[in-house]
This record gives sequence, structure tokens and C-alpha cells, in this order.
Amino acid sequence: MLLLSTAIYMAAFTTILEVPHLTFLYQHAAMGAMHESEERCPPPLCHPGTRDVVIGRVIGWYLDKHGQKKIMWVHAPLGYGKTAVAGTVKERLDAMELDFDSPVGATFFFWRSSAERNSPARFIITLAYQLAQSIPELCPGLEVAIKSKPGIMKMAL
Repeated sequence: MLLLSTAIYMAAFTTILEVPHLTFLYQHAAMGAMHESEERCPPPLCHPGTRDVVIGRVIGWYLDKHGQKKIMWVHAPLGYGKTAVAGTVKERLDAMELDFDSPVGATFFFWRSSAERNSPARFIITLAYQLAQSIPELCPGLEVAIKSKPGIMKMAL
């Protein structure tokens, strides 16, 4: 079973990388900053009964399909537990068995001591890579941007 799952994953991954602009983004993305990266395994989670107010607020925002805010930026002081909150929110949304694959469009978990995960340029590239997979309708625009300015990955923000 493990071999079959691995083979299916590798086939899907190979198909994704056959699209030139996705390959380009993949080569420059901070793979360790993504929500399901091996570098972050197991992901940090909140202890039961902690951060329930903020977790509830994020889940409520997400489930409010008629809300005006389409993006939620979670910010708090260093050490607050933002990463654990994000992991707990994802775990709870996954447990709700909603009618789509993943509630996460894109994530980036900064880490001060990692050059890859502490780079503003990699932040944008990594979000673009993940959003291209989450929302395929974005691919034509990303492809045009990459083809018109191939050096975009090295430009200052």
C-alpha cells in the first residue's frame, strides 16, 4: 500500500512539474515553509483548551462564505503561537470533512534562522507556487508574468 501511495504521489508530482511555469516556481519556492513540509513535521499544534478564541475567529472567518474579507493575515508578537494556531485550525477544518480537498490555499511559515524561510522574495514565490496548485485559474496569469520577466525571481520586492 505504501508503494502504491508513493507511486500515485510521484505521478501527480511529475504531472505538476511538467507545466513549465510551475517547474520554475517550484525551483525557487521555499519548500520547507509550506504547511505540510517535511521540515515542519510534525506541525506544531495548540495544547487543548488554549488559543480557543483566536482559533474560533479564524475558523468562523473561513466558513463565512459571504464575508467581505477574502484573506486573513494572522499577526501577533514573537512567541505567541501563530504557527500552532495555524496548524490547529487546519487540523480542525480537515476534521470537518468539508466538500473540497484542503481548506488551505497557501501558507508560509517564517523561521528566523532559515535563509530559505526568512526571505521576502521566497515568500512571494512560495505563495504563487501554492496558489497556482490550489486555484488553477491563476496559472495563465502566472505564466505570462514569468515569461515576460524571467528574472522576476531575483528582483527586489
